[in-house]
Amino acid sequence: MDYRKIVEIARQRKNFGKLQNPTNIGKAQNTRCGDDLTLELLIENGKIKDAAFNGIGCALSLASFTILTEMIKGKDANEAKKISENDILGALEIEQKKRCAILSLEALKKALEK
Repeated sequence: MDYRKIVEIARQRKNFGKLQNPTNIGKAQNTRCGDDLTLELLIENGKIKDAAFNGIGCALSLASFTILTEMIKGKDANEAKKISENDILGALEIEQKKRCAILSLEALKKALEK
């Protein structure tokens, strides 16, 4: 794992903020690390038109949310449901499961439960 890469992605915070009119919201927390993040989606006609996240988190969880939001924008919601832990871990170049790294996926699943 290249922590420098993860820190750089976390610093960029692409898609960090709030959407004006989200249709779906998923919240995820990791009490061990203090992460408390919310994923907001704008879904129209089954397609994820926009995605944003907000809250506080460690570099790994912020990088995870940044990558996830980039992955799902423009995708069909059913296609987004198929994103796996391995997809997130691979994008972060992490070899073993870490709670902070898959927190974004937990939030996505909650947001798409509707």
